[in-house]
Amino acid sequence: MSKTIFVLLDGCTYDSAQENLGFLEHLIEGGVGSKFKVRGELPSLSRPMYETLLTGLPVCSHLVTNNLVQRLSLKENIFTLCRKNNLNTAAAAYHWVSELYNKSPFNSATDRIQWGEAF
Repeated sequence: MSKTIFVLLDGCTYDSAQENLGFLEHLIEGGVGSKFKVRGELPSLSRPMYETLLTGLPVCSHLVTNNLVQRLSLKENIFTLCRKNNLNTAAAAYHWVSELYNKSPFNSATDRIQWGEAF
């Protein structure tokens, strides 16, 4: 069974990642990894970009317009697509990912580790 690992480095430039992530570059050179330079979507804020990357939609479609939007995603996303196809997912991510794709609002006392839910 093949697996996909998506690495998102929030706030890291493409050039910095390319220069400093030697193991990931090694995977690419070895033909078992890929690298994509993503053109940012406006507004260039974290939560809207997470929603854009994980749904494939522009901000004007998913309407997560700033970092203060605190709700579950209203659109089909990588997690819902995997669930529909009986695939497993996992995330080691900032709590905004949990709020977009698992449950909102995030409660650090009970939600820091979540098993058997969206991820």
